[in-house]
Amino acid sequence: MGYINYRIINPLQEIRLYAKLVEEHLEEQIHLVNQRCAINSSMEDTWENIFDGRSEEIHKYSGLPEILRNSLLVSIFSYFENQLVLLIKSIQINNNIELNLSDLRGTGIEKTLIYLRKICGMDISFDSKNWQYVKNAIQIRNCIVHNGGDIEEYSKKTELRRIIGKLENVFEGGNYIIVVNNKFCFEIIDVMELILLDLYKISFEHGLLSE
Repeated sequence: MGYINYRIINPLQEIRLYAKLVEEHLEEQIHLVNQRCAINSSMEDTWENIFDGRSEEIHKYSGLPEILRNSLLVSIFSYFENQLVLLIKSIQINNNIELNLSDLRGTGIEKTLIYLRKICGMDISFDSKNWQYVKNAIQIRNCIVHNGGDIEEYSKKTELRRIIGKLENVFEGGNYIIVVNNKFCFEIIDVMELILLDLYKISFEHGLLSE
């Protein structure tokens, strides 16, 4: 249990805390903007000037949620992929497996899954509910990383729109840009935790890892 806490539970708690701090910061900024706009509105001024001032204030913070949440999303996936690689290395060392992850074709998380299934003999696939969620979220992450979240520029935009239609906490905003709300990153963290705990459970039960 100590190993699991060190590898999975504790780091994910830190990521959750970071996500919580991000959302608290965003709420604080929204509150401050509303306060400043209320003060401006109470001053003697033309409605036109008040509106212009409010627009400038709102515009200054309008991109902040997107920047912070997208950055957090990318960091979460980086952690997850790193944990899969660490699990593979541990199994490889514990079982004297000569084939390295780099010897397989493919990229990222999908390649680690192939290694765990084909080389380590673990009964896992993308067919489960949690893996399907991750698979869909990968497309969200890829569009953000490679296309700045612009759905129209994404190579699989039809599939991506289908995925977004299934997810409760991801939307297509103005100018075809992906918008994730304040629940999406927490949702992904929870799913990834379940997957990692399950992978380690299977590894210990099948003797691929030892306590």
